[in-house]
Amino acid sequence: MTKIYEALESAGQGRQGGGLGGGGGIGGAVRMPKPLENKLLGVARRIEPSAAVGASAVQFVSAQNGDDSSRIAVSFAKLVPTRLGKQTLLLAAGPRAATGKLLPASGAKGWDSILTGDCSLDDTLYKTDVPGLTVAQVSANAGALPTVLASPKAAEIFESLRQRFQMIVVDAPPAGASWDAVVLSNLVDGAVIVVEAGRTRWQAVQSAISDIEGQSGRVFGVILNKQKHYIPQWVYRLI
Repeated sequence: MTKIYEALESAGQGRQGGGLGGGGGIGGAVRMPKPLENKLLGVARRIEPSAAVGASAVQFVSAQNGDDSSRIAVSFAKLVPTRLGKQTLLLAAGPRAATGKLLPASGAKGWDSILTGDCSLDDTLYKTDVPGLTVAQVSANAGALPTVLASPKAAEIFESLRQRFQMIVVDAPPAGASWDAVVLSNLVDGAVIVVEAGRTRWQAVQSAISDIEGQSGRVFGVILNKQKHYIPQWVYRLI
């Protein structure tokens, strides 16, 4: 398996914030623990596009429900344009908690509207207050997601987006909850699997990796989220 990237949270983080990303709403500076920021930047610098021309594309997916992959995807998507200067698209696949906060409160259009001829690709792209970050969605309806992804036009839409941006970040549904993340792995250059320390079963992680690689997808690595530090942080700084 590829290298494991450990996303470490600061000791003493509250339950609500979790230390990932900024506050609610579209805008806001990128605020996260320094270890997490460094790990995500390391991931970003190692991602190379498989296509000869176009954006790099990575999906963040949890091995099971509740592993917080959506907030990590948003944190990563905010970090890439602000720290690396790359025009970035954050793409929600289905109703995703953190990315959904960046979309318009109502009436946001997705790929399903393109397929029915109700709008153009431009109509599905929404600017955010983070310079260089655009947000979009495949479909807000989880039930419609498999049908949209099965359409031959889905790959065409994604390739069109590759030509418009330098980095595409897909906020994907949990691998253990549906097959959609596995289908998406064929569109992106690779996947980063989010694992919650002390909660996610290793069998779930292995299953997610096997499913993605079994469909010719690539796994970049694993982010270990919500790791607890029982030794005070100042001790780590002395090492």
